[in-house]
Amino acid sequence: MMRRIYSISHLGFFVPRKTIYRTFRFNARGYCDPSGLASPKPQGPLARYRDLVGEGKLRHDPYQERVAIELEKLLGRLEQYEREMEEYHEKLANWEAEREHERRKLMMNEAERKQQGGNQSSKLVERWMFRKRPENLEPGVGKWVSYLNRERKLDSLVGSRPTGPEAPKGLYIYGNVGSGKTMLMDMFYGATVGLVKHRRRFHFHETVDVFAIVALSGILGRLLASGTVLVATSNRAPKDLNQDGMQKEIFQKLLSKIEEHCEIVLIGSEIDYRRFAAQRCEHQVRYFWPLESNVVNEYEKVWCQLTNQLGGRITSETIPVMFGRKLDVPESCKGVARFSFEYLCGRPLGAADYIAVAKHYHTVFISDIPVMSMRIRDKARRFITLVDELYNHHCCMVCHAASAIDDLFQGTEEGTLFDLESFQFETEIEGSKLRRDVLAEGKVSSAGAPTGIISMLSGHEEGFAFRRAVSRLIEMQTPLYLEGVRAIHPYFQLQGHVAHRSSPSTGTLRSQVSP
Repeated sequence: MMRRIYSISHLGFFVPRKTIYRTFRFNARGYCDPSGLASPKPQGPLARYRDLVGEGKLRHDPYQERVAIELEKLLGRLEQYEREMEEYHEKLANWEAEREHERRKLMMNEAERKQQGGNQSSKLVERWMFRKRPENLEPGVGKWVSYLNRERKLDSLVGSRPTGPEAPKGLYIYGNVGSGKTMLMDMFYGATVGLVKHRRRFHFHETVDVFAIVALSGILGRLLASGTVLVATSNRAPKDLNQDGMQKEIFQKLLSKIEEHCEIVLIGSEIDYRRFAAQRCEHQVRYFWPLESNVVNEYEKVWCQLTNQLGGRITSETIPVMFGRKLDVPESCKGVARFSFEYLCGRPLGAADYIAVAKHYHTVFISDIPVMSMRIRDKARRFITLVDELYNHHCCMVCHAASAIDDLFQGTEEGTLFDLESFQFETEIEGSKLRRDVLAEGKVSSAGAPTGIISMLSGHEEGFAFRRAVSRLIEMQTPLYLEGVRAIHPYFQLQGHVAHRSSPSTGTLRSQVSP
């Protein structure tokens, strides 16, 4: 019986990062570096967190430390679980070998008895018995009875199948945008290298898009029943995941499974640490705004500097997408690609396309990003999904936009996406009513938004998505984030030592994107 640990990041969710069995080195944030030589066992999440606080790279937060302690405890339980599983598999292998040996002996004895009893009288008795057989007796029943008798005898000789150890409870970590969930998950996942033999990390868009509750309930149900240990992060408590109230019975089963197999832990910090880290940076040189000629020149300069450093040969190519589809990439150069906002978000593309881009390119340039308004809400949603996938795969993102990051989702004269403050106020005074119910009653001023807003997700859901995208865009400008690009991104993992020699180092990458 194979047991696995799954880390699922953002239960609005998570991207497979395949375990690569080779030598690893870890950098300051606990990311594994495939270019390194053999190193001692990686630090646990609690020691790593405290070291980073001591070095001044992180600000101490009691909520984050509490979660780090819980993750450290889980790491210890997983280490014990791995030992128990090794013992179990050894017992199981011995039991299967002994049982197979005894089975062969029993079958040989049965064959000998049949040969010895093959006289005429026994044949007459056998014909009489078959003549009296009930008409509804199915063919092969005699063989089935013999098999069951043989299995019972084997149980008495070698005992029943060994039982596997009980899997430890996982963790479900939830909290506000930027509270440190992903950072702590990174530390924990990095600490499992060499400790947990079978592990995968997923993000939500990789596992489900459509019919999320139904699919997720089935997937998690099977995994948890087979001894999988789940470590998940989300912006919401489990009971709040289904705010739109769809598939209530299936969701309730999913909720019961999560609560049964996971400890529920809140990161209660109200601080968005991505903003805090960004404020400490001297430059934010990978996000250019507004859409003016002098800024365009600076953006183009960064593209030319980086591609020249990589060899300067810019080509177009086609990359594979899930479900047998393909995506044309107009400009690329050794792990770097450039797109316009309209090309990626103005066409009917989705999470699968953005996952393909994120996996193939460690650095992605996106130009002409507009301020998001209600008139282009579909493009806004695609852009949010794109940001999620580039962040989840730890890509470097170089943007040229019409406004500062904080103003991207505030709308234009065409109409706002929705009025965040009005939504918050109306939700509080309406008590437990969902935002979509308040909208349906017409009690929220949506600044001229069309009535089609009712068909959107609830305002609470949209608010989470927008705040998460802004927070992630801010973090993606920081040196600490960029340090992880080389260590984590699939491009470097797949290229290994070849990519290490031929691609720019993290320091070089950072200097090349600085104007």
